[in-house]
Amino acid sequence: MESLSQPVPHRIAHYRSEADRLRRMAEAEPIAAIRAELLATARQYQRLADGLKTGAPFKTDPESEERLENCAVPSIAWLEALGSDRD
Repeated sequence: MESLSQPVPHRIAHYRSEADRLRRMAEAEPIAAIRAELLATARQYQRLADGLKTGAPFKTDPESEERLENCAVPSIAWLEALGSDRD
């Protein structure tokens, strides 16, 4: 994504696309723990898209927060690494 200054519809489409991509990756992932992380992150992207579309306030998912606290590597770090595979 180029910038957060992109129009909201563009950002919604981007977040939905990322959620779909992560769900597809999870379907192919043989390691259950990684599959669970991919699906949790996909849900986060979907909530971002849904929140932008509806204007609803964003609520933190307690399950995702706990996962991040207990994770040796924060989700964003491995997401950035996964994103580099797309180039």
